[in-house]
Amino acid sequence: MNAFLNKILGLDGIGFGSPGTEFVFLHPFGAWAWVLAAMALGVLCWWSYRGLTGSRPTRSVLGVSRGVLVILLLVLASGPMLERITMHTERDTVLVMLDRSGSLNTPDKNGRTRQVQLADILRESGDDWAALSEAKQVSWYGFNDRASLLTQGPVPTQMPEIGGKGSGIGAALSSALDEHRGQPIAGIVVVSDGQSTDTIGPGLITDLSNRSIGVFAVPLGSPEPIRDLSISRVQAPGLVFADDRTPVRVDLSWSGIDASAGAIDIELIDHATGEVVASQRVDPGDFDDHSTSQVTLLHSLDTPGESRIDIVINTGANADLNPENNRSSITLEVVDRPLRVLYVDGYPRWEQRYLKNMLSREGSIESTSMLLASDRRYKQDGDVIIDYLPTTKEQWSPYDVIILGDVRAELFTPEQIHGLLDHIADHGAGLLWIGGPSATPSSWLDSPAAGLLPMRQPAQDRPAIRGWNQPVTLSSTHEADRLGILQLGHAGWEPRLTDPDTGWSQLHLVQQIDFDTLKPGASVLATAHPIDQSAGSSAAVITMRYGGGQVGYVGTDEIWRWRYGRGEDLPERFWLPMIRMLARGAIARGSAPALLRASPSLPEPGKPVQVVTELLDQALVDTIPELIEAKITRIGSKDTPDQAVLQGRDRTRLGTWVPIESGQYQISLDSTDPLLASVSTTVTVLEHSDERRTLDTNHPFLADLAEQTGGGLIPADEFAQIPSMLPNRARTISLPPERVPLWDRPVALLMLILLVSVEWAGRKFLRLA
Repeated sequence: MNAFLNKILGLDGIGFGSPGTEFVFLHPFGAWAWVLAAMALGVLCWWSYRGLTGSRPTRSVLGVSRGVLVILLLVLASGPMLERITMHTERDTVLVMLDRSGSLNTPDKNGRTRQVQLADILRESGDDWAALSEAKQVSWYGFNDRASLLTQGPVPTQMPEIGGKGSGIGAALSSALDEHRGQPIAGIVVVSDGQSTDTIGPGLITDLSNRSIGVFAVPLGSPEPIRDLSISRVQAPGLVFADDRTPVRVDLSWSGIDASAGAIDIELIDHATGEVVASQRVDPGDFDDHSTSQVTLLHSLDTPGESRIDIVINTGANADLNPENNRSSITLEVVDRPLRVLYVDGYPRWEQRYLKNMLSREGSIESTSMLLASDRRYKQDGDVIIDYLPTTKEQWSPYDVIILGDVRAELFTPEQIHGLLDHIADHGAGLLWIGGPSATPSSWLDSPAAGLLPMRQPAQDRPAIRGWNQPVTLSSTHEADRLGILQLGHAGWEPRLTDPDTGWSQLHLVQQIDFDTLKPGASVLATAHPIDQSAGSSAAVITMRYGGGQVGYVGTDEIWRWRYGRGEDLPERFWLPMIRMLARGAIARGSAPALLRASPSLPEPGKPVQVVTELLDQALVDTIPELIEAKITRIGSKDTPDQAVLQGRDRTRLGTWVPIESGQYQISLDSTDPLLASVSTTVTVLEHSDERRTLDTNHPFLADLAEQTGGGLIPADEFAQIPSMLPNRARTISLPPERVPLWDRPVALLMLILLVSVEWAGRKFLRLA
């Protein structure tokens, strides 16, 4: 029957008997309305043909025909049609956000980068996610400072290059949610190291909570800080003397190092034999708040010629970001000649006798010692006898170190003093002062050689440099440890020398040199402390760079007293390394005459950067103007360099520079002096949002995001299990109904025409109007 109806009505697709199809009216009436209408029409049709002429059957047929016609018109007016309602199940969606920022190139403690870790978990979980994509719509996004759709379906086979200045997790989530607004979302999976240049705002958390969307965070990388310890610079003299305890100063830089890191060893290794010739253990917990530190190791070479030394950071079991920067090498050349020393004093004293004899018996030193009397007559001793006291720079040049004891300045001619000045500044020779009660430094402070003293003439209202009125003991400073001298004990300073109870450690003739009288370029190597502790300390051993050379000052002539403690050992350990250090000249504090640094270390564009230069050469401190200029050049750019004016006094000049854009810049001193112009430093300017400011992971950020949204923190090795954790958020909805009207079908028109024709023919038959 349904097929017959569909055929006569011309129905195709939706018809009688089709699944889910119903016969309905566009304007439906209740059953009672149809009953009343049928009764009213029946009465009307009966009444209309009741009194007419003709046979009763004929009139009945005509009445029924009219009733059927009117009912058909009423049915057609109600809008008969076929209607099919389709129910649709909408699959829920899973959003997978994959971090594509530059921090994924960071290797962790196992040496594997976070990018490799991400690729591994995607490859290993491919089947699980492929199965999920058949039941749910899986949308894969990559994000750094912006998010972009990668693919939909199984795990993506190709990933975009790592890039961008950072990873904005909050912005990426908001962007992905906006693209899927109105769709059922089963959950969001964020695979990241947690580094984010933005925050998760409360509005986003509220939106996720209202839609019951949990975030499943998969942390990449190690939760531990990225620890990278590297050798940034090695300073050592290029030329050394045989058996010289050569200081090798290693500049370390680090990130992520704290007290929880284990101890590390800095080792000097003979490149030819592989033997560890010196080492020092460093505890990262002792590092200060800066990101650099310096370690000094001592090593002696006795074979003439060049020797290659490897400097290695042995981190042991500690994780290190980049082991390749834990090694460096230097070449030391051992000079095959003795160190030449000229010792001039004013009169015989205990220290003079001891020092003269020590120089004579030291096989690696060739010495000349003389006492210079007030009539400029002198008495000589030592390995080499000279005919006269040097005058010109050339005559001074044979001597690596000149020692001046308690001798009066008036005994030297101006030409001799100027020759000595030039020899130290130009040839890099060393000068060692030994203070005394008679002439040093008092007679030299007003002489042309005053520039070679590390202290200034005290102000008129201050007493002249005087001696302590009580016994004192000495102790070394960190600067002495940095330079590798005054290492009198097994590991640094000998503690008994600071203990007055030994008796022999007490020195009775020590000058009281106040710290505020020292020149800006001076550094204190040892301090004097009164035994009754009634007064503060004073400088006792001082060093200062002067031009290419180095100056040392010892404010006592009683080092010989230490012989009562351990014989010749302590005095020799005091004097010989200091003389050898001075012989190395300019390398004592590095080859640069000044240090240049910028703060902060990672500035932002548009933010001020403080540029500071510290002069290491007292000759520069005395001559350089208060205003100097620094040139700032963007590396790789041809733009005109920026200029910064540095202003200050004494050894420090500072100024401000504001970078306009990010990049790497070189800051150098703008000077006609070639040595000063060679002083430079580099600084990297990064945007505030640049992820390179810190490479550590931020797993707590991901854990907090997962907790606030009702999701979970999933370990990376459980990434394949996430599909089974996701809820079913698919929903069933009814689509707009499909309707096929029946009132406009040709068969309806034919039926109307047929019924009208039947009644018309009947009325004609009865000869009615």
